[in-house]
Amino acid sequence: MAAEQAGYRLYQDLAAWWPLISPPEEYAEEAAFAGRLLRQADRPVREVLELGSGGGHCASHLAPGFTMTLVDLEPGTGYGGIDGAGGRAARYLDWSYDPDPGDTSTLTQYAFLLREPGGEVRAVHETHRLGLFTRDTWLRLLRGAGFRAAAVTEETTEDRQPRELFTGRRAPRPNQRRPAGDSGRT
Repeated sequence: MAAEQAGYRLYQDLAAWWPLISPPEEYAEEAAFAGRLLRQADRPVREVLELGSGGGHCASHLAPGFTMTLVDLEPGTGYGGIDGAGGRAARYLDWSYDPDPGDTSTLTQYAFLLREPGGEVRAVHETHRLGLFTRDTWLRLLRGAGFRAAAVTEETTEDRQPRELFTGRRAPRPNQRRPAGDSGRT
């Protein structure tokens, strides 16, 4: 695909529109749940690999307490956007689907309507290829990378299907001593 070869515009010339397309405040509840989950770990959590970060807005709520690493993955459909300061506004529609159920990727089609301060509106279309793995695959891969992995269902008041979060704690190396009081359980 030509768009893939040139790079995703959403991460280039359209990046400045992201706060209007996906406002950070819309991620407060999701981040609060993830923060509670991280604080309930049996030992202090300092570094987090976030899979399914979207544009990083959930991580922006968590970043003051953790070192975050982001990986974008979330199949689904959606729409949104807001009006910003100075007359800028953005709306989007996304459509995710799996054209080949036999592989491990999906496509997401984005349609953006972007209004400049002078009132000019332009439409932008972009296609993203995303990875898609089963729950068992994620758990197997995390365990294979040395993590004690588990799946946790998100608690949400939003009108949508709760997401499943994968947690993983790096298992101690054979010659590494555990901190006092650390049972090594997830």
